[in-house]
Amino acid sequence: MKPILLVILSMGAIYLIASIYHAWQSDELSTNELVASAEPSPQELEMMVKLLTRCDKGDSEALGQLSAFRRKLASLDVQTYLEQLMLLHAGRRKIMATEFPELQAIEVGECYGSRLVREKRPKEAMNALLREAQCLDSSAQILLRQLYLYKMEGYPEQDPRILELFREQAAEGSNRAKLNMADFCLAGAGMPKDLDKILAWLNDNTLEEAQQMLGGILSNAKRTGEAKSILRRCMSHSWPWAHYEYAICLQEENNYAEAFRHLTIADSLRPNDWPTVISLAECYMQGLGVAENEATGLALFKRAADEGGDPSACFVVADLLLNGGGTAIQQKEALSYLQRAVEEGFEPALELLDELQESQTQSYRDISR
Repeated sequence: MKPILLVILSMGAIYLIASIYHAWQSDELSTNELVASAEPSPQELEMMVKLLTRCDKGDSEALGQLSAFRRKLASLDVQTYLEQLMLLHAGRRKIMATEFPELQAIEVGECYGSRLVREKRPKEAMNALLREAQCLDSSAQILLRQLYLYKMEGYPEQDPRILELFREQAAEGSNRAKLNMADFCLAGAGMPKDLDKILAWLNDNTLEEAQQMLGGILSNAKRTGEAKSILRRCMSHSWPWAHYEYAICLQEENNYAEAFRHLTIADSLRPNDWPTVISLAECYMQGLGVAENEATGLALFKRAADEGGDPSACFVVADLLLNGGGTAIQQKEALSYLQRAVEEGFEPALELLDELQESQTQSYRDISR
């Protein structure tokens, strides 16, 4: 009996040691499981995220494990796995790109949380988005900002977890989180409006969206000198909106020649930006910074109306055609453009149409007398 009992006890001890070892290695992935499955399991993804998080904290052992998996995966077709991993942990791009060069070629259009939003699973979606945003996934951060600012069925209004997450990340230096905090503060969402705080979050923020927001806020606050300084800095990046906004500032200072130059630069960088096209058209119509040319102005207004569907451009084209601006009077075509502006609810077009109808009615009355 004693030998049998010893064998049983020995087997039990071995099993216990193996269980402890497996628990200790819980952050490691099973390569065999990975090869056997075309679609990675949620458990595999979670374990890889833990491993990457340990790498972020300077854990050399975890980095060694990651390097080992890199070598093992090098000869395998694991594109689906890498795509899913990128979705779940897009914030760790530096480490991942070093250990997994394949990731550099992967463009992921959405985060996992956004899929759950579309599938109308709000509780799961919010948990996923908070987790992904915590990993600095920009698409999750953007979606959380929208959910915080705009009421959406099934989601808490101005969820405090979102505010707290971005507050912590902003304090850690995340530019996306700083932008979101500035946006919340500007809207008075969950905190009072405070211009100094907003400017502090935006001033050194390298995101293009943050710089555009900063320039707009300074312009609205009539701090024109500061706004122009920001815009000059942004123009060095060849951002078309910066040239457009700078041109508007110059027009307010009656510096039309320089304003026209920046409008043409903005148009060359982004040809189908209709506010820019309309501003150029106005310059040609009125001779602002360029020789007056009504025909060119009309052509640009038509472009914004026909290609851009801009109701204000439709209205201006209608007015020019009715009065022969840059062309012969074309009443029938003018009414077509005017009707398009009316259908878009453009108030001046409604007023002009009423005037034309009243004038036409009066003409019939005069004829009938």
